[in-house]
Amino acid sequence: MPHITLEFSSNIIEKDNTKALFNRIHLLLEKSLPTTLSSCKSRVIDHKVYTIGDGSSDNAFVHMTVSILSGREKQQKSSIGQSIMAFLTEHFSQSNQMLTLQISLEIRDLDDAYFKR
Repeated sequence: MPHITLEFSSNIIEKDNTKALFNRIHLLLEKSLPTTLSSCKSRVIDHKVYTIGDGSSDNAFVHMTVSILSGREKQQKSSIGQSIMAFLTEHFSQSNQMLTLQISLEIRDLDDAYFKR
């Protein structure tokens, strides 16, 4: 059931290699939430139009949103967040070395009005 959305600026170097990152995150969520592997859904949004700070072409961002069903403890979400941030930092290390990269993560609870079939 987790929905993972990865957004990044179009100048990110590793943008064509997200499947391995998603696989790691899916396995983490399967064990940590728990959830089933088959219920994890991930997608990428490559932002071609963006401005960061002064608009320098060396500025870059990566932002991930992980949406999960409510009811998880704050400590559990914090632990998952630390692991995902480590994955993101490792995965985007080349961009981090060559660009002024900002990495952020949001773990959010889905509203009670979430429906699935």
